[in-house]
Amino acid sequence: MTDERKKRRQPNKGSFKKGQPSANPKGRGKGKKPKNAITQALDQPVYVTLDGKRKKLTAREAAAYRMAADAVKGDKAAFKMLMAMESAARDVQAAETALAANYPPNEDDLKTIEGICHRIRSTPSSDAPQ
Repeated sequence: MTDERKKRRQPNKGSFKKGQPSANPKGRGKGKKPKNAITQALDQPVYVTLDGKRKKLTAREAAAYRMAADAVKGDKAAFKMLMAMESAARDVQAAETALAANYPPNEDDLKTIEGICHRIRSTPSSDAPQ
């Protein structure tokens, strides 16, 4: 090796001074995590007429109302899916109740539980009848 390759650039001694706070104490932000296309579509607001009144709902809520209406009219597939979704919602609620009864959650626990429940509710189930 030649002497030129061995030479390394010396660090700039004035860049970071000991004892001085960082110029960016909070660091780079995490940003928002992108949602999948289905979740984005279900979170979109839609306007529907319920009981003669125009209401703003999410597409998810509007679909639930429509599915319930179809089930009442006799659509067996809509009834099966509605019952599967209702059963899953009861299971989540029972798990939340059991957890709260056995271990009183603190504030951080409540945020974590809410995040998990939100993901469960917003993720389509692969075992639901179609």
